[in-house]
Amino acid sequence: PNVTTTLYDGATNTSNWVTFGNSPAYSYAAGLSIGGYSDWYIAARFEMQVVYYNLKPSTTANVTNRGANSYSVPILSSNYTTTNPGQTSVSTFQSGGSEAFDTAYYWCSSIGGGGRVHRHQFNNGNVQQDDANDLNYVRAIRKEAV
Repeated sequence: PNVTTTLYDGATNTSNWVTFGNSPAYSYAAGLSIGGYSDWYIAARFEMQVVYYNLKPSTTANVTNRGANSYSVPILSSNYTTTNPGQTSVSTFQSGGSEAFDTAYYWCSSIGGGGRVHRHQFNNGNVQQDDANDLNYVRAIRKEAV
């Protein structure tokens, strides 16, 4: 894809995908209006990592070569351990809950080497790159101060 993206700004990435990438998933996310909010987008790689860290659906062991994130607040300075992060305490986001992430891969809006798109696995926290035309899940998010 001929789209410029960052690893940390999914809102800008989504806008770029809509403008230059001709992708229905990004157009759909950008056009959402849910609960009075219309600032939905597809997360960048490091944003998706924060989502995983806080809303991990399962008790499966994490990969230990991912997790450090200098863009998170607070900064996550080390990789995951097999048990950290643990399963979210928010029941609707736990496996089987109405808002739970499937334990499969979700597209991120960030592009890596060779034009391959980052994807994040919600089973164990792994991040890989894949061809943009391969099938993976997509989940629109929005930021909210806590």
